[in-house]
Amino acid sequence: MGQNSKQKWLLEKYVSYFFIYSFMGWIFEVIITLFQTMEFENRGYLVLPLLPVYGFGALLISLIFKNDDYQWIHVAIVGGIVATALEFITSYGLEKILNITLWDYGSLKYNFQGRIALLSSIFFMIGAVFIVKVFNPIFERKLRRYKYSNKLEIILGVLCILTFIDFIYSTIQYLN
Repeated sequence: MGQNSKQKWLLEKYVSYFFIYSFMGWIFEVIITLFQTMEFENRGYLVLPLLPVYGFGALLISLIFKNDDYQWIHVAIVGGIVATALEFITSYGLEKILNITLWDYGSLKYNFQGRIALLSSIFFMIGAVFIVKVFNPIFERKLRRYKYSNKLEIILGVLCILTFIDFIYSTIQYLN
């Protein structure tokens, strides 16, 4: 495999991870909210069923732990720290730039400014282990089926365009 082919494959794999985990995060949040309120709520910032903070968090964890040779405790600790830091930065940025608060952990014990909490960090630690040890190996095997075709490239291109349009639309909606 040439260098360009390898780089293209890695880009497609990691962009796929972003969309897969953004969607999985949205499902996770919708289910939690459904159990809490017994009502459907489209979680997040976008109209599309994506929570990019989950996608970026999983992507960062996937880039740090490119293979599953690490001990699970190492993955849990580093992954939990990375995801918690990302959640804090995202919360702070959304509040300062767009003047919105998408989550508030103020009612949970051991929270900091309502932006992060011990409970969510524990979930992130568990999630990091599942990402590295379970999900990424499965997703990589599934994605490899499309390695030498343009199907994945086309799907990811369409998803990127739709997400960009949704981001612009949603930002305009929040600013109005």
